[in-house]
Amino acid sequence: MKKYILCIVLLGSIFLALTGCGSAPAAADTPFSGGAGTPEDPYRISTDADLWELAERTNRGDAREAFAGACYILTGDIDLGSKNWTPIAMEGTAFTGTLDGDGHTVRGLKIHATAKSGQTDFGLVSRNQGTIRNLTISDSSIQIKGSGGNAAAFAGSAFNGTFENCRTTASVEISSSYCAAGICANLNKGSALSGCANSANITSTGDVGQAAGSGCYVSCPITDCTNDGTVTSQG
Repeated sequence: MKKYILCIVLLGSIFLALTGCGSAPAAADTPFSGGAGTPEDPYRISTDADLWELAERTNRGDAREAFAGACYILTGDIDLGSKNWTPIAMEGTAFTGTLDGDGHTVRGLKIHATAKSGQTDFGLVSRNQGTIRNLTISDSSIQIKGSGGNAAAFAGSAFNGTFENCRTTASVEISSSYCAAGICANLNKGSALSGCANSANITSTGDVGQAAGSGCYVSCPITDCTNDGTVTSQG
């Protein structure tokens, strides 16, 4: 009898192995909507959830290093729905990858915040140390209160960061009690803008700029950029 039961158990085990039945292995972590994060196969940002995931991963200590220097591409227009946005690479770091909008538009970018110690740069990206290109931001509102808040649509500041073919539309409102501009509020050495256009309305009680705000203009070239927005300085 014992031999008979053992045979049944062995046959059952063989059947499960052959048919693939039983518990499936846990699915691997697949970031965003696919891609490998390389220049040849960038991570695909296809939905608002993907963009939120990018912000979450670049602000989480255990994931930040893994996604440093990665390449991303938008595969369509994205509407963030005016939910209060947490900038990409906000927590004491910088965005070091490449974000390619591929001609698409991000709408509904909303940042209404008060600048605090260690959180001074506000935009789609907090501090750009990589490349942002071929992207338009529309129907958005960035309002920063408190001292030391740099506000712009694409990045609050940049260190060795570049902006190529970045645009804001007239439906974008940007204000800050410190420094504000359309594309990047505070340029630092090694940064550059090319082919960018600002149509956002900008207000600041401190430094204010058009496509770019305060910074080192001698070593930060700004080429082929235009401004159609209303720029108001109250300081």
